[in-house]
Amino acid sequence: MSDTDQHGGTTKEEATHLFGLWLVTMVVAIVFISSLSTRTSDDGSDNAKEPVSAKHVESTQKTAPPLDATQTMAPLPAGHPTIEQLQAEVEPVQAPAMPELPAGHPPLDAAPTPAPVPAPAPAPAPMPMHAPAAMHAPTPMHAPAEHAKADSHDQHEVHWGYEGKGGPDQWGSIKEEYLECGEGTQQSPINIAGKKALSASIGEITFNYKPSPLEVLNNGHTVQVNFAPGSSINFRSKTYELLQFHFHSPSEHQIDYRYADMEAHLVHKSADGKLAVIGVMLQNGANHPVMDAIWEHFPNEVNKPTTIVGATINAADLLPANLSSFYYYKGSLTTPPCSEIVSWIVLKDSVTVTSKQVATFVNALGENNRPVQSKNNRHVIVNTP
Repeated sequence: MSDTDQHGGTTKEEATHLFGLWLVTMVVAIVFISSLSTRTSDDGSDNAKEPVSAKHVESTQKTAPPLDATQTMAPLPAGHPTIEQLQAEVEPVQAPAMPELPAGHPPLDAAPTPAPVPAPAPAPAPMPMHAPAAMHAPTPMHAPAEHAKADSHDQHEVHWGYEGKGGPDQWGSIKEEYLECGEGTQQSPINIAGKKALSASIGEITFNYKPSPLEVLNNGHTVQVNFAPGSSINFRSKTYELLQFHFHSPSEHQIDYRYADMEAHLVHKSADGKLAVIGVMLQNGANHPVMDAIWEHFPNEVNKPTTIVGATINAADLLPANLSSFYYYKGSLTTPPCSEIVSWIVLKDSVTVTSKQVATFVNALGENNRPVQSKNNRHVIVNTP
């Protein structure tokens, strides 16, 4: 055999061999595809070659066995407790027990009983011109009910005084009745500038004083001597009855910017309600018989008038010898409510008081003079007989 034949023979053998491999591969592929088609058809997928008729579906729905409820639940892991066991372990939640109501208490679903409306409290009585210190004394701590009442009272009312809360600069704002203390234009006391006073003859003062039982009162702001009816003055054709006289230390009025050790105020009232107050300056010096008589019975107990049995007093004995020289101006009360209804007559000459008597007064009551007020273009007249 030639080389060509030999080569050609070899080629034919290789071709036959390749064809056999191809044929085997095709058979395997067909078998594999057929197997896949069979599985897809068994799974009821949409790729099945044989269509499913409506009649077949209806037949299947009628003949299918009822679905067991347990088949809808996913299988629980091994060892997991069943739902029945879990439900058995859950304790029912109980509502909390209602507390037992006290005897006589209405049921909770009963309509509430409206609270009674308290009757309005009566309006407090107006304070006197000189409020007694006993009304301002602190309540002892061992009486809690009274102490609470006092605290409540202090929160609603401030009492006037001469320093701190309720001092002279606040009098006008304490209550409406004291408004004139802050807004008045003719307030007292003032500084009396002797050299600038207008000289004029405004008439003499006629004194009609009589002895009166000695009645002494410490009202918490000053020492006051009350007078029985029957003593009076006549000034500028008007009669004023003497009601009482009291003291301030140091003096309330200034004479040429100087204070006296004390000042006595003799308070008189006319029938039409106007006041005339005579101011007498007291300077440190010898004993004065009237001052001795009063200080001998100095009232330490507050707001308790004391009548000295068998003792009398005459206000004329408190006056200096010269009654014709005095200053006159229109002004007000020097204590709340500071009413501007006063004709002031301040005598130029003074009387004496001992330093011990001044100290006794100040130790008991403190300094009790209102600061001088603006004159607001008022004229002070010095009487020239």
